[in-house]
Amino acid sequence: MSKNTKKVFWGFLLFDYKAVNEYLEKMAEKGWMLQKVGRYTAQFKAIEPQSIKFYVDVFPGSVLSADNNQELINYRDLCEESGWIFVDDYYQLQIFFAPSDTSTPIPIQTDKVIEQKIAESKIVKNELLPFTLLLLFYLLIFASDSLNPFQIEYTELLTFIGVTNTVLLPYIIFFNLIIILLMSIWVFRTRKAVKRGIPLPKPNIKIAKIRGTWFYFSFLFIFLIYFISIIGDVISTPITGIIMLFIPLIGVFGGLFLRKYVKNNGLNNKKSIIFVAVSTILIVTIGVVIMIFGIINASVFITKERELPQGYEVMKLDDFYDGNNVVLHRNFDNGNSPLVPTHYDYYEISKKGSIRTEHYQAINSYFAKIIFDGIIEEHDEKLIITNPTDWNADDVVFLDNTGTILILKSNKVVLIDGDFDFSDSNTRNIVLSKLF
Repeated sequence: MSKNTKKVFWGFLLFDYKAVNEYLEKMAEKGWMLQKVGRYTAQFKAIEPQSIKFYVDVFPGSVLSADNNQELINYRDLCEESGWIFVDDYYQLQIFFAPSDTSTPIPIQTDKVIEQKIAESKIVKNELLPFTLLLLFYLLIFASDSLNPFQIEYTELLTFIGVTNTVLLPYIIFFNLIIILLMSIWVFRTRKAVKRGIPLPKPNIKIAKIRGTWFYFSFLFIFLIYFISIIGDVISTPITGIIMLFIPLIGVFGGLFLRKYVKNNGLNNKKSIIFVAVSTILIVTIGVVIMIFGIINASVFITKERELPQGYEVMKLDDFYDGNNVVLHRNFDNGNSPLVPTHYDYYEISKKGSIRTEHYQAINSYFAKIIFDGIIEEHDEKLIITNPTDWNADDVVFLDNTGTILILKSNKVVLIDGDFDFSDSNTRNIVLSKLF
């Protein structure tokens, strides 16, 4: 970027398009003329400070209307005949200017009723409707988490994505509510202005900038947190996670590619229509193939035996059979999250019996208690309460029978399930000497 050009954060929401006129005029007075504009940034070039008139209009066509679309060409030609020079567009907003040495150009929109209807129909369709659908989707997720949507599910604490959903979902719902409220207020104000026969309301530049900045940085923050969460789960879930990560990436980049192609070439000929149709089918097919390959890989990974690494506290059949035992099948699985840095599952099976250990180590006792209570809820039909002091723990229960025991001690939760009677003092001593 040379000294004669600069890029700035754009930060305007579509329904604040009326504030863009004044913003661009003030930039021109400071010696900066708009060159290019996108959803997030705008590029300016240095000029002599001067008074330039700008006009931002909502084009009634589709957001995917190609630049060579005849309707769009006729629209821009008509605007130029009225004294306006086209600068750039983003989405359905068309930006024009009138040089300072020209006479006052004819306004592009002279009928406020038509202008309001065009602006409302396009902004509601492209902004309000998607956010409303997203809000309903998030509310459905929030309500379906449990009978009490404000209760934290312990399984959500075991993955990066789960923790992110638990922490960010309320903010995302709030975020969508605010955007919907702002757009609804805009719709109400524009309709009210039309009924009164007064000009459509023009937002204050500073307030419009604050709104846009809050929206885009909130969106960026949410995106980055989810992206980091996905990476975190990918790292803790070997090749399967990496494979599944490609599915949304293919969808995003494929969609952006098709949108750019349509904008540049349009859908006005048979060749373009066939290309877009084939590309869409190809993108979907690739995504489905990757998903199937990921599921197959996951099933192979799950069924494949993994040896127990060093340093993990688990119960083994040899602990009870003094080594006189042949293990026929064993498996180890582990994971981590920001709130539960260590959790793993190990089991062994032999002709004499089986033993499984689930170990959860949370960052503090609060989250350990959530895990403890969550596991109990899954086995609340037959609970046998026992004295936790016998186990040198904070809380202990038998689940279903005395062959399954759940132990809470400080920030650690241990579930042991096997063909043994854990209420027996000798069995208890073996477990205590090994795990506690």
